[in-house]
Amino acid sequence: MHARNPKYSPDVLYCHYPFLVINNIRNIQAHDLNFLELQGCLRVPTRDLLYELVQQYFLHVHPILPLMNEGDFWDLYFHSTDGPPTKPISLLVFQAMLFAACNFLSASTVHSLGFPSIRVMRASYYRHAKLLYDLGSESSPLGTAQASLLLSFACLSASRKPNISWLSIAIENAKIAEAHLYASIPTTCITPEERNMLKRVWWCCIIRDRSTGLLMRRPIQITKLHFNFDSHSLCATDLAEEFERSRVYDSATKRGLADVLAQWMKLNITLTDILTLAFPLNEGQAVSHDKTLSNTSQLWECKSALDRWYKSVGPRLPFPFTTPNTHPSIRRETDTDKYHSSIILYTSLMLMYYHTSRIVLSHYEVLHVDMLQRHSHVSAALCQNLSTIVKSRQELEDAALCMTQCHKELVSRGLDRWLPVSAIGCTALPLILHILDTNLALRADHVPTNNDILPGEKQDQLNVLAQVMKTYRSQYDGVDWVTDIVRHIVNLARLDEPSLRTQGTGIHWTDILVFQPSSYLRLALVLDLSLRKGRLAEDGDFPASLRGLFAAELCPLKGLLEANRTNSIEQARNNYILSPRTLDPSVLLFNDEGNQPKRQCHDPGTQDSTLEGLEEQIYLHLAGGMANQDMSFSHDSSIFDA
Repeated sequence: MHARNPKYSPDVLYCHYPFLVINNIRNIQAHDLNFLELQGCLRVPTRDLLYELVQQYFLHVHPILPLMNEGDFWDLYFHSTDGPPTKPISLLVFQAMLFAACNFLSASTVHSLGFPSIRVMRASYYRHAKLLYDLGSESSPLGTAQASLLLSFACLSASRKPNISWLSIAIENAKIAEAHLYASIPTTCITPEERNMLKRVWWCCIIRDRSTGLLMRRPIQITKLHFNFDSHSLCATDLAEEFERSRVYDSATKRGLADVLAQWMKLNITLTDILTLAFPLNEGQAVSHDKTLSNTSQLWECKSALDRWYKSVGPRLPFPFTTPNTHPSIRRETDTDKYHSSIILYTSLMLMYYHTSRIVLSHYEVLHVDMLQRHSHVSAALCQNLSTIVKSRQELEDAALCMTQCHKELVSRGLDRWLPVSAIGCTALPLILHILDTNLALRADHVPTNNDILPGEKQDQLNVLAQVMKTYRSQYDGVDWVTDIVRHIVNLARLDEPSLRTQGTGIHWTDILVFQPSSYLRLALVLDLSLRKGRLAEDGDFPASLRGLFAAELCPLKGLLEANRTNSIEQARNNYILSPRTLDPSVLLFNDEGNQPKRQCHDPGTQDSTLEGLEEQIYLHLAGGMANQDMSFSHDSSIFDA
């Protein structure tokens, strides 16, 4: 146990509150019950401190995970009649609520509770709830599911091991409680309130399944094989009973939050196919040509569904962050000041999930092109593959920029403090790309074009993402592990070499994707695989086509950067002609002996106007930075500091 301030006791036995109960207390052995008391598991904060904790729960956890009716909870909490409440709250569920909410407390309240820091307090509350679960304090499968869903916020642990067992426990117990059958249970067997509770718990399982899938880059557990997603999802109507009964939000804000959640549920349904495709259960299985073509069809269906979701929800957003690539129907100016800060916060988080989904699909598509290329012997496929690379570059650049804008909006309003742990998975990759970009910064005498981001803006964007990571770090265990992954990826790129740092490069991180897609994918997938496996990714973890890159004393990017620095525009045209047998010029353009540019001649028979147009885009994009002079940026080492 963690040491606490001994001057006074900020907590009392749970039985002091009539709304709390241990449902299975009669079946707990006496020595186990004494152990729970000794470990502090049977104690909860005193009334004034407890009220702040519960407020934080309904302010910052309940809007994205509405496990219970808020109005019913407050009725129990302020129960004033002589008799005990008819439906008290399980102590296991309540301790899990305290765990999920405690990181949102003020520093003064943390110290009043006897803890030196938020992370120490969070670890203590987690241990209390876990011991209650381990020793069988809860007999209700529905209560166990609720508690486990809240404990699933511990999916990132200080031990670096992915902690997904709570989500599995939640789903299993929700099924035992028949929560997944909420729509088909006869009305004679269940009250409307009970049906509403089952529906909430089941869809909260889906919410956490999708969030964990995106954060940990893992296969989802509730797929179309397990549930009919055409069934009515959780919507604003299901939460309407709370609108006039909240003690933390006014009714208008509650309605707005319910509407955001309803749109989020539609996104979660869309994510079902996306995450099933991108992170399959049988990821190690060999891929046949027919399967590859089938995946191509699924990919386009996923992209179309995601695009339809955004176009449908975009006009309703308080601030649809846009870039030049954003669909015209979404571009508009809005007054965000008229929206409650919580609406801004959770809309931003929803958009961060959306843009992360775009990145996941783009990465899958680029990797898929490499797999398809290995099965294809038709040189005409080059045109389509080049087109895919160019479009993926645009999609990734736009998604990363929009993601940064979401973070910037939250930081400017001081709302990053309230982001849940799952948001870390939305921040890590943009941070990596911005660190790489500042190390590939524009040279001093380069005159930026309309499409360029000024060096100062690059640093500002990096600072925003670094600030958010520092905020996470003060609250959540496991963030140190994510930071280690970020540092490892930046070190792999070896852009800190003096010869590169002093001369500058004049290119953007997207140029790595265009000219060395394998190198880009290898760097990007380090994050995915490391999060999934709980250790830094090893060479054997990667697809066969990406193995061997960035090995000891080998830096694939060095040749690209040096060629970019020394070649003229015409030389670039000659040297960067792509072979129809590969998408990665790094394989063809440099001899092993001297790492010098090697000229490749493309078969004239495969040249057509479309291919020439695509090559022109790539040539001009890379060559545009060749007249630039040196301007080096170093990433801020404080990003990795406490």
